[in-house]
Amino acid sequence: MPSNRSLPRPTILDGLSRSDDLLVENVKILRSVEALLSREEKRETRSVYFTYPDNGLLATLQVGTTVLNFMTGTVEDVDHNFTNMGHSLQSEGRDWLRSFFVTSDKSIVVQPDSYDKIPATEEKDAIGIYQEFTKLTITCTEETKVFVACCTSPEAVVRLISNTVVFADPIDPWGQRVLIGAGELAARLGSIVRYHKSGEVIFMEDFEDATLNKWGKFESGETGDSEYLTIDRSLSGNYSAKLTTAAGVDHMSGIYRYFHIPPSKNIGLEVSFTEQATCGAFYLHLQFSQTDINRVTRPQIRYYITTETLKYLDSDNVLQTLATDVIIESTSEERCFNTMKLIVDLDNKEYKKLLLNENTYDMSGIKIRSMAGTSHPVAMLEIGNISDPTTAYGIMYVDNIIVTQNEPIT
Repeated sequence: MPSNRSLPRPTILDGLSRSDDLLVENVKILRSVEALLSREEKRETRSVYFTYPDNGLLATLQVGTTVLNFMTGTVEDVDHNFTNMGHSLQSEGRDWLRSFFVTSDKSIVVQPDSYDKIPATEEKDAIGIYQEFTKLTITCTEETKVFVACCTSPEAVVRLISNTVVFADPIDPWGQRVLIGAGELAARLGSIVRYHKSGEVIFMEDFEDATLNKWGKFESGETGDSEYLTIDRSLSGNYSAKLTTAAGVDHMSGIYRYFHIPPSKNIGLEVSFTEQATCGAFYLHLQFSQTDINRVTRPQIRYYITTETLKYLDSDNVLQTLATDVIIESTSEERCFNTMKLIVDLDNKEYKKLLLNENTYDMSGIKIRSMAGTSHPVAMLEIGNISDPTTAYGIMYVDNIIVTQNEPIT
């Protein structure tokens, strides 16, 4: 005879129902999802930047379409040639970029992936935030200089505001947003333009292509004179040019290079060098020829290590003293590089300013040597080492040569 006592009702996780098994499975799944979201959140908090070019300068794009493929880390130019970027979304483990910034000196069209096209001009930059893209297509109707910055963060892009470059996310220890100037940004990205950032760069040489084929060599022809690249010393990178002179009066060892005549004649010449205590002098010389007026202009600066004297070549082709008791580092190890920059106004045939390490020398009003000439229009830069006749030889290392135009001359 059946009992009237009711059986206990099954409860959660009593092992008597299918719902228990489902709850156990769901708990496992939820924990896996939580761990995955935690990893994704941690990954996304690290912003990854991509710039093109990656040296802090401007890239020159030709007429046509250039494709920046950040997923594969490649650049396809208008002739369908490919070059590699420094890294890629794949190598960074990312699926897409979230923001971009494009600046140019001409009118261009920017297209992220297959989305709508965006115009950019010299006055207006292209900025996109909260995007999802892996490619940028840039179309030019004329040769154009551009700079591109992209980021995996939806807001951390580079923006130009009143000639100041701003990374949207850097904060200093006191919680204040840090404004980074364009010159400082370039220096932080590895540019050799660090000492004096005025003027527009038209040529830079850091010798990192491991060749002197862009330069000619000159010397007095004595046994012991030599000019070659070396890894013995450098200011940046691995290489510098080593200039060695034989003993004797005014023996010379140096390098030279020809340039086109720039539109602006307010020229800056910067070079870093070491001097051995046995060297005689370092000199920086520019010869500037113009056929339209049949004149050759020849500014020249020399630093004499034995007398600690700076001299310049005057309008009568005579070396005049600019400053005395000018002390720079010169040791037998040649490990300290000194930096010199000369600024000249070639239109008015005048020196303007000389910088040497921490010192600045006003040369306003000093006329430059100018004489009759018939050569083709060309500028020639010479950098040389002059011997000390009392010693056996002298060694000088040269690195980071920069030529600028549009220098402020006031």
